[in-house]
Amino acid sequence: MKSIPFDDVFKLAKPGDIVYCDPPYVSNHNSLAFKYFGKDFTLDDQKKLAFLAKVHQSRGITTL
Repeated sequence: MKSIPFDDVFKLAKPGDIVYCDPPYVSNHNSLAFKYFGKDFTLDDQKKLAFLAKVHQSRGITTL
């Protein structure tokens, strides 16, 4: 199975699909930053994921 960025997953999703989201927790000091495709998974990434999940739910794509 190939890994792809989460925003690409949402681009491929169709109504009726289920997208399971399990992002890492962001620490207050980012001392436990999770590496995501070679870079830190930031608070901005968390916000983008939440936004995409909400937008795609309105398109009939279940996000968990």
